[in-house]
Amino acid sequence: MECEASPAPTASLAPTVSPAPTLAPSTTAAPSVNLWAGCNWIESDSNTDGQQNIGSAASPDDCIAMVQAQCPTATIANIDGSGSGGCWCQYGFNPTPDTDGYMSCVLVTAAPTFTRAPTPEGYRDLDGDGVQDVAPEGSCCISQYGVDFTTNKDACGTTLAEVTASCCPSPFVARYHLTSSGENPTNYDCVSFISQEDCTTYGMIWSADMGFECPHTVAAAEALGSNAAPASGPALLTTVLAAAAAAL
Repeated sequence: MECEASPAPTASLAPTVSPAPTLAPSTTAAPSVNLWAGCNWIESDSNTDGQQNIGSAASPDDCIAMVQAQCPTATIANIDGSGSGGCWCQYGFNPTPDTDGYMSCVLVTAAPTFTRAPTPEGYRDLDGDGVQDVAPEGSCCISQYGVDFTTNKDACGTTLAEVTASCCPSPFVARYHLTSSGENPTNYDCVSFISQEDCTTYGMIWSADMGFECPHTVAAAEALGSNAAPASGPALLTTVLAAAAAAL
């Protein structure tokens, strides 16, 4: 008996896999971030007197927060121009623009989201230069004292702001002249309430060496009354101006 062979089974073909669709590249750019938006930052590293390095900051805003937390009396936050790195506490209010690669934020111009830390108890800064006073009442370090605004107008200016910008750098502060009669707005002083040792380092004059008192405030000046030693006059003015000129 003849048997017919069964035909071989037909092999099943593997299913065809469709290739994954090609995604078009995204055309939405990441949002631009202005690192310096939190303050009126100035390219400057001019206020280095008394500065303190407080570590590395991740951003300008981070540096502001670090300065306010760690240096409650500082008035400037300073950071590398890249926007990250070393963060410094500095003092003063008028950074001079330069190209040294650092950025300075005068904290009073920082965005209101940053709250100044409270002033420590017992802290005294009567001259408003951002540096704690060391000189006792009645003593000061003198750069210029009792100078008539018309005397140095070509070099120093005729207003306190001009004197500050031209002839009275930090830690010295320009003010109206103070005597036992009170405040004289036609003359100015350029003084600092740093220590006598620091005054010597700056090459300036300590008030006691001139034999007179240097009141810190209008109230203190008026309290001296008629017992105050002469605090101004041609001889004093000539001596102080000569010393200031020699220090330039």
